[in-house]
Amino acid sequence: MPQSEIIIQERYLAGNPIRISLSPRLDQSAQYRIYEAGNLTKPIFSGIGYQPDEFNWVEVNISSLFSQLRSEAGVKRYYIALVNASNMEYGGTYFDVYGGGISKLLYRQLNTESIFSTKLKNTNENFFLTTRTNGNQICIPENELGWLFYYAKGHKLYVKVDGVTLATYDHSANITDSLTWLYLPTLRMKAVTDLNKWVSEFEIHSDNGYACSILITESKQKSDYALMFRNSWGAWESISIEGEIEFTPKFDEKPKIAEFDLSILDFVKKPQRKELSSIYTAELGYKTDDERLFLLDMLQSDQVYFQVSGVNYAAGVSSSTSAFVNTKAEPTSINVTIELLDSDTNYSPIMEEANFNLLANNNGEEISTSTEADILIQ
Repeated sequence: MPQSEIIIQERYLAGNPIRISLSPRLDQSAQYRIYEAGNLTKPIFSGIGYQPDEFNWVEVNISSLFSQLRSEAGVKRYYIALVNASNMEYGGTYFDVYGGGISKLLYRQLNTESIFSTKLKNTNENFFLTTRTNGNQICIPENELGWLFYYAKGHKLYVKVDGVTLATYDHSANITDSLTWLYLPTLRMKAVTDLNKWVSEFEIHSDNGYACSILITESKQKSDYALMFRNSWGAWESISIEGEIEFTPKFDEKPKIAEFDLSILDFVKKPQRKELSSIYTAELGYKTDDERLFLLDMLQSDQVYFQVSGVNYAAGVSSSTSAFVNTKAEPTSINVTIELLDSDTNYSPIMEEANFNLLANNNGEEISTSTEADILIQ
C-alpha cells in the first residue's frame, strides 16, 4: 500500500496539536496502531477513527499520547500503521515528537508554516531553544550564562569571533535527531585561550552565511541567587536575582491532639509540631522589555529551582507585578514570591561548611534583608 494511506508530518511538538489523516475503509473507519520506533512488537496505543462522510479522510488528534514529553526538551521517534479487517498492518510510516511547544498566538501566526522550517531547523535564523527571543540577537546577561540547546540533525554551525572561526559543530551527517548544546562559559574561555580575547559577542554562521548572534551583556552586580527553570521548549534557562531578598517563614499549625494525663486521670490537649514553609520575596532588578517578557515563561514553568550559591531547591514562583511592559519607557523592576516545595516540621542549622546563614535571626522577631549569599534554605 502507498504511504498516502496516512497523511502525517515528519515532526511534531508535544505541546501542540498532533493531527493525522487516515484513509478510511469501506465502513468509513480507520483502525491504527502506534509504536515506539525501537519496539515494533508491542504498540503503545491502538485506536480507531470514524468519518461520517463517505470518501473523506479520518482525522485523528493523538496529542494526549505524548503529554509526558511536553515539559522536557528531546526527541523520540514513533511508528504508525493502519490495520485492516484481517488484523494485518499496512501503510506504516515514522514520525518524530519533540519536547516543548509554542503559544497559540504563534501557532496561529505560522498558519501552514512549520516551526521546524521557520526556527528549529532553519540554519539562517536563531534555531536555539531559548525563549529570550526568536530574533537573531540573543542577549544574555553575564551572570546568566549557561547552555544554549538546539536540535543537532542537519546543522553545521560555525562560532565566529571578529570573523575568525572559534569552533565548528558539524551535525550534517547525523541520521537521527538529538538534543545538544553550546556551553557559553566554555566558549568564552576558549576565546581567551585561542584568541587572547575576553569575548562578549559570538556570531553563529552556517554554510549559508550568518544565522544569529549571542551577545553577553554586562550585569550590574554579582549575584549568588538565581531562578533556574525549564522553558516552553523544555530546555533549562536561568534568571539572576540582582535585588534584595526577604525571608518570611510561614507556620501552619496542626490541630491539638488529646492525650491522657495520669496525674489527673483525664485527657488534656497537646500541641503538635508546626509545619514550616520557606517563603522568599525577591526583587529581580531592573530589566529590559524583552527580559521582563522572558520572565513570563519562568512564571508559567512547572519546573523551577531557587538557586543559592550553586545549590538548587525546588520552588514555586509567583508575581504580583501588574505591568510587565508599558509604553512609558521607564525602567521597571519585577518582584516575585518564591516558596520552596519542601515544608518541614523539623529545624536544623545548616552545616558551617555550607556557608549559609539564616536570614531571620534566631528568635524570629526580625526579618532581615540580604543581597549576599547568606540565605538559609530550610
